[in-house]
Amino acid sequence: MIVMINFYENWLAARRIREMVVEKVKEEKELAMRLS
Repeated sequence: MIVMINFYENWLAARRIREMVVEKVKEEKELAMRLS
């Protein structure tokens, strides 16, 4: 049971990190478009 909770928390953290990365990539793409 504890293992499942730990796995779920790790999954949530990974998802949050991935969303942050996606947002950062989007911002950088928009910045590159504006500069070019």
